Amino acid sequence: MKKATRASGSGKAARAVSRKGGPRIDEGTRVRRHGDIASRTIDEQEIVVVPATRKMQILNEVATRIWALSDGRSVGEIADAITAEYEVDRKTALADVIGLVRTMLDRGMIVVE
Repeated sequence: MKKATRASGSGKAARAVSRKGGPRIDEGTRVRRHGDIASRTIDEQEIVVVPATRKMQILNEVATRIWALSDGRSVGEIADAITAEYEVDRKTALADVIGLVRTMLDRGMIVVE
């Protein structure tokens, strides 16, 4: 098992997160990569280009894995996969996934269902 690196802006409690104007994100929320995004993996890091904002994001190894799993799976399913693949407990994995999903949603990288 690999040791997990924090995916992104983590440390949030493992609960639903809601910001003004944004959808509620919890274990049952399904996430999918935005269809207009271009990305490529280089040395276990995903380079993601968001055409609408003309910005590029570089994801670390754990965030890259979460990105790859964002194919319509639920946040809970993604957290389970991260727990199985990395040395991290479920509560921490869930908090990290929720935090990263919120960040990617805010940046136009994913859509939620």
